[in-house]
Amino acid sequence: ERLAAAYITNLLDNQQQNDSLDYLINNRKLNTRTLRKYGVGRAVYSFPSNHKKGGGTSYESKECITFPWIMRASEVKEQENLRGAFYDWNHDDLLTDDDKEEEEKEKEVEENDVKEKQSTNQEEETKRFSTRDQLLREKGPWKTRRIKARSLTDKSQQRLDPPGGGWGLFGWHTVPDDATSLVITEGEYDAMAVYQATGKPAVSLPNGCRSLPVQVLPMLEKFEKIYLWMDNDGPGQEG
Repeated sequence: ERLAAAYITNLLDNQQQNDSLDYLINNRKLNTRTLRKYGVGRAVYSFPSNHKKGGGTSYESKECITFPWIMRASEVKEQENLRGAFYDWNHDDLLTDDDKEEEEKEKEVEENDVKEKQSTNQEEETKRFSTRDQLLREKGPWKTRRIKARSLTDKSQQRLDPPGGGWGLFGWHTVPDDATSLVITEGEYDAMAVYQATGKPAVSLPNGCRSLPVQVLPMLEKFEKIYLWMDNDGPGQEG
């Protein structure tokens, strides 16, 4: 959680030259509110270089945009059980200082959303925050399952951090618990664009149009309708 939070700060709160933020705002037309809600960040990762030195493989550092897969502790446990591993959680034990900070940030975002909706009355606000606290007790804190990092200059250079971790859906933590429909897109930028334009819950597949690991299927069972938002090309339509 601390690493993902540091990446977010590096993208959205860094006053130095920030090519990643410029790209996201000017090329992808995403605003900082959407980027912060989805937890998008910026980091430097090393990738194999095409220029080999002394016959061995050399590496070069690349500025990357990061996309976290965030899910509830109870969902992590279910995934681990599916692959024969063990993951137990207790709310009081797992709610670290970083978790508490993230929960407070989430609550602050929700409070700001409420303030913008003038039609929302006090009773509805109280019910909303009561439901949020109940979810925290029943499903546990949000946990960063993995972080997907993609080079700003070469989209073929990407990495899942940590290696060998579980699977998730980018944007899952933004989906309201009472949502009955969901938009699933091919890529991360598509998911954020859908949400920004329509306000509808939107997530992206872990690794492109052909990537829907069985581990994430239980997360989708509660939805009455799922809309697939794929690119209008061969791989997208096959997906």
